[in-house]
Formats: sequence, structure tokens, C-alpha cells
Amino acid sequence: MLKPALILFLWFFCLPSVVMAEETRESTLLDDWPLSTLESEGIDPEPIVQVAHQIRSQEYENIHGFLIVRNGKLVFEAYYTGTDGSRGVVEFGEQTLHDTRSVTKSITATLIGIAIDRGYIDSVDVPMARFFPEYAHHLKEGEGQITLKHLLTMTAGFNWDQSGAHNSEPGSLNSEAQMENASDFIAYVLSRELSDEPGSRFNYNSGCYILLAGVIKRASGMHVDKFADSHLFAPLGINHSEWWYTKSGLPQTHAGLRLRPRDMARIGQLYVDNGRFQGKQVVSAAWISESAKGHYSNDRYGFGWWLDHFPYRGRSVDVLAAEGNGGQFIFAIPELSLVIVFTGGNYGSSVANQAFRIAIDHVLPAVNETDGE
Repeated sequence: MLKPALILFLWFFCLPSVVMAEETRESTLLDDWPLSTLESEGIDPEPIVQVAHQIRSQEYENIHGFLIVRNGKLVFEAYYTGTDGSRGVVEFGEQTLHDTRSVTKSITATLIGIAIDRGYIDSVDVPMARFFPEYAHHLKEGEGQITLKHLLTMTAGFNWDQSGAHNSEPGSLNSEAQMENASDFIAYVLSRELSDEPGSRFNYNSGCYILLAGVIKRASGMHVDKFADSHLFAPLGINHSEWWYTKSGLPQTHAGLRLRPRDMARIGQLYVDNGRFQGKQVVSAAWISESAKGHYSNDRYGFGWWLDHFPYRGRSVDVLAAEGNGGQFIFAIPELSLVIVFTGGNYGSSVANQAFRIAIDHVLPAVNETDGE
């Protein structure tokens, strides 16, 4: 039996038929993330060992990190060497920051919830335009109807298309790429005409989440990075992060946050535990509830989180999913007190969706309904 203070870490090249090959080591991180073992928290170790071996042997391609949290305890983590875009080949470990890409949106939505909880913002029904008086000349007809709720749910109605290939060329037809080539991201978004009545149609739009960076700055007096450090990261014990910034110094809240995978798991745990982390209410349970349901007739996307359902023992379980380009995923499954995290380098490729197969085919079948104690 592994000691509870040890965490399972896999470096192996063959699997016995019953007994798993394993190596354990003390964690080198000085944080307060409780550690346990798969068995102690009601997860069969063998399927996890098997799929970790498949990842290491590249049957699942270019995954950089794979973590499991059960009952609020980190029970499994594995890191791999892989290619990471322009960074080339990287040997990833528990201390390595990783791009989260659009997982940043889920975290930004959480910050809006905290800003409302703390009285910086009245509610999600506040008009967006109230936070951008200096951009009044950019606003188009009908944009005064857009609320923060429309931004959070990507139903603002902007004429916006992110379906094409994303590249950095000035002539790109991808709206997100055009925004990223602009000198002022907020001005670019607010200058877009409306193609839909606000609230009438979900349309994936990174611009909505850049606007939320401006909302937090206007409401709190702090840029998002500082607001996150004070009100979200510090309560969660997250002490190392990086942001990408726009040319004007605005943190890129649509895709610009870098975190350790362990800290991505903390975000997931916050949603499993109704806004609490290790006994402290960080964001209200009411915000978690609103984030976990559809709005405006869209049952696939809440407040910054995808709403999914995974098959489990003859039924389905609700999943809150934070998803980022390249294979960045946080799967929060409250019913099973389970968080699964992946990082990867499959940018712009559907291969990144292999994380769903691993979670559904390997992790969930290994999870018992009770914690095994």
C-alpha cells in the first residue's frame, strides 16, 4: 500500500498482467495540495497505468500532462516530453507552466463571478457599454443592448467568424486573428457590426472575453492579472502564472494565461466543490450553478464552460469542461468528485480531442462510485 503522502508517478516500459509497474516519489512542490493514491480514493490503478503507458509510447500523441484529482486529493500525475509549438521540444514536469489557451476563458468567467460577489459589478445583466465610456464612438447600433451575460455566453451578436484557420497574417479571415493583429483589441471588437440580436444565437467569439478584461479593469481598478492574483489565485494557492498581453498592456483573457497543470486542477476542483476550495468560499455557489447551465436556449455552453455529458456505468454524468486549443482540458465532474486535466501540443489539430477518449474509455471506467475507504 502506498503511503498517502506519496503520489503515483509512472515511468515504465512493460505492464504485468495484474500488478502494475510503478515508481513513487515525494512531490517536490511546496504547496498544500493534498496527495493520495488512486486506490485510496476508489480508482482502479491498472487502467490508469495502461493508458499512461499508451501516452508515453505515443499511441496518444503529444500529450504533455495528465492529472487526476479525486475527493479533493491529487491522486495521479504524469508528465511527458513533447513538442510545444514555437518552443520546440520541452521536457514537461510538475513545475512547468503550460499554455492554457481558451481555458483562460473559463478562468476569466470565474473572475467575473468573483467581481459580482465582491460588489465590483452589480450583476450579469449590466449593459456592457457602461464599462467602455472611452469607446463610445466605436459602438454600433444595437450594442447598447449587450449585457455581461451575453458576453459570458457568447451570444452578444457580433458579426464574428472564428471558423477559418487561425494565422498571424494581416489578411487572415479569422476574426480572432484579425483582433490579434489590431493595435487595440477592445476597439476592434466594439467596432464590429451586429449580425444577430443579442441573446438569439451562440457564436464562438474570443472577442467577448477580451471585453471582459476591460470590464474587470473598469469595475475594480485592477487589470485582470492582478485581480486574479488577489481574488482567485492566492486563495487557491496558485503562486506562479504568466499572461500574454496586448500591445496596449491588456491581459489576453481569451487565450493568454499560462499555468501549471496542478493549478489547472485547482480551478476544476473549485467547480466540483461549488466554489469552495479547502473549506474557503472563493466564488459563490450561485455563480457555479449559473455557470453549469445553459442560457438563451443553448444547453452546450454556460458561463465560460462547455456543458458535456460522459457515459458512466449505464448512465451519463454532467461534465463542466474548460477547453483550449492544442489539448488543454479541465474536466470537472461534481457527481464523482473527480477532476481530470490534460495539457498537450496538438495546436490547430483535431488530434487534441483524444483527451475525451482517454477520459471516457479509460479513466471513468476505473472510477468507483464510492471513494474506496
